[in-house]
Amino acid sequence: MLGCCNGNGVCTSNLTCACSLNYYRNDCSKYCLANTTCQGNGVCNSGGNCSCTSTNFWEFTTYGGDNCDEVVGLTLPAGILVGLAFLAVVAFTAYTIWWDKYKSKDNYSPLGSVVSE
Repeated sequence: MLGCCNGNGVCTSNLTCACSLNYYRNDCSKYCLANTTCQGNGVCNSGGNCSCTSTNFWEFTTYGGDNCDEVVGLTLPAGILVGLAFLAVVAFTAYTIWWDKYKSKDNYSPLGSVVSE
């Protein structure tokens, strides 16, 4: 059938389109390739439009717009936040152990130095 699927797919027996790779919509009229159409900052949804996503865990930029080419914000990845929280817990634990060790000495001074006899 001439003109079926805009030349970007195959007409099925029930007159619907089976679109070729990277073509979308009922008539295969929309082309979308994530790396080029969405600038590598998103994925193509079922309608052939870009859905902007964070493709790189360490990426600090959030993208938007029709082609995911507009910077809409800066984010701090969750991995860095978890890492900083872990370091804070380790540092607090180390300080607590050190403090308990030195405050239990007989020659303890509140200024942190050992009083000589």
